[in-house]
Amino acid sequence: AIQARIYQLQALLQMIRALLRSIEMVQLPSASGLVLVDSGTAGLVQGLVGSTNKPSDSATDYGGGLLIVSGGLPTVLLEILQALFGGGE
Repeated sequence: AIQARIYQLQALLQMIRALLRSIEMVQLPSASGLVLVDSGTAGLVQGLVGSTNKPSDSATDYGGGLLIVSGGLPTVLLEILQALFGGGE
């Protein structure tokens, strides 16, 4: 029974090794991000459209987007965040 359990564990280790080797073969694409700290919808739109240093892409690249909007922050905190992150400039 102990020998059978050892064989099972060895098979499990081989399966884990094969899984790790297959994960190494997958190439993940690069990612870029943009942090904006602006007031109101107009500020966000202006920051997105007017942002500089946009990532370059080719015909084989994929694109996607994620927008997280938080509201209700005091203006003083917005100014501090804008100073830290540069406000999309």
